[in-house]
Amino acid sequence: MSFIYVASPYSHDDRTIVNARHHLVLHYTTQLFQHKKLAFSPIVHCHPIAQHGALPGDFQFWEQYNRAMIGSCDMMHVLELPGWEMSKGVTSEIKIAKFDYIPIEHITYKDLSNFIQKPEEGDEEKWPTWEAYKLLAGTTE
Repeated sequence: MSFIYVASPYSHDDRTIVNARHHLVLHYTTQLFQHKKLAFSPIVHCHPIAQHGALPGDFQFWEQYNRAMIGSCDMMHVLELPGWEMSKGVTSEIKIAKFDYIPIEHITYKDLSNFIQKPEEGDEEKWPTWEAYKLLAGTTE
């Protein structure tokens, strides 16, 4: 089975940033599924598990699991959310993928904006994604 491994930053001292990152990665991963592309995101799949079990959110705790998933994927997408270059998890995931000769595609924050548009008035279910996008971009527009 072929699938895309979606790497993105997660950990942060501010829970609002963690939740915004989770929300945007969830939105991106959903878009992949809507386009009939199988995807695995440790953030999307493990965030609820970590919260439910009060488990750590750092890469070290999840490393063995992530290595197994990276080793099984056919491609990696790196979501360049703000902070991705400083993320120990993303840096490690990229190194693992390169070691295993897995193709890596970088999705810039600007590219991500193609998946996220300001919702129309009354389109409430799309507002959380827009708010998360603005928060991480550091903008109010």
